[in-house]
Amino acid sequence: MINIINPNNIVLNPKLSALLTDFKRKQVSRFPINAKIENEYLIRFFDSRISYAQSNKMEHIIGELKLDGLDDKNRQYIRIDSRLINNEKYSDYNVNYYSRQTVDDKKVSKWMRDYLKPFSVDEIISKTAYMAESKVNMWIDQPKNLVHDLVSSSKSDIMQELYAMKQAGLEPVTNTFKKYMGDAMNAYEDWLERKKKKFSRTHVFINPDESVVITIKDDESKNNTTTYESLAECPSIIQQNVTLLRMLEGDNFIPQVGMRSSKVEFWIETHTDSE
Repeated sequence: MINIINPNNIVLNPKLSALLTDFKRKQVSRFPINAKIENEYLIRFFDSRISYAQSNKMEHIIGELKLDGLDDKNRQYIRIDSRLINNEKYSDYNVNYYSRQTVDDKKVSKWMRDYLKPFSVDEIISKTAYMAESKVNMWIDQPKNLVHDLVSSSKSDIMQELYAMKQAGLEPVTNTFKKYMGDAMNAYEDWLERKKKKFSRTHVFINPDESVVITIKDDESKNNTTTYESLAECPSIIQQNVTLLRMLEGDNFIPQVGMRSSKVEFWIETHTDSE
């Protein structure tokens, strides 16, 4: 199913209009694709399940269809861009590597079915995995940063305290060193404890039909993915943590619980103490 989400009354070029109509008739996928008519020469396609699908950022677009000039016989080129295309005529750092063009409408129609497809689970995961990891790392390093802020104050007090401790006593003689022995030491020990924990990251994606795709993120092997008919059928730890994360707004993070990427996408964090 193709949804036209364009809010403007743009008269699409007849060639693109015919291709879009044919695509709407022949395209098959479990979840709809959104088509946005940017102007009479350009259509962008998005995965309807993704909350940021209204964005024009290239990493959020599943593909583009556009008119691209004339050939030497004055025939109209039609170009399709997609992250699924690997055009070996170009190097992989060339923008044309992800595109194909032709004057043959039938070829374009086939390419649209081949290359304009919703994101896979792994592709969805890759878009927010770095954010989930950074949230955990920020939480782990928070006490270390506090230690840095607390101990980077007066160097003269530090030197005086070090001298006093060397000469005669273990008791701090300045407020600065009393602070080091109190809050800074507690924060440092907290940081050491957090560093011992080995985190396992699980991606949860709730489809429009309420089915739930759960993927255990493993950097050393392929992702392990399981689909459940509903959240109620998922493991209890997933249900509990998703319920907690649903109470948040935006992409907020609960330490040792996880992160809410959107209303339908979550990262669950579990950990064990490493030896």
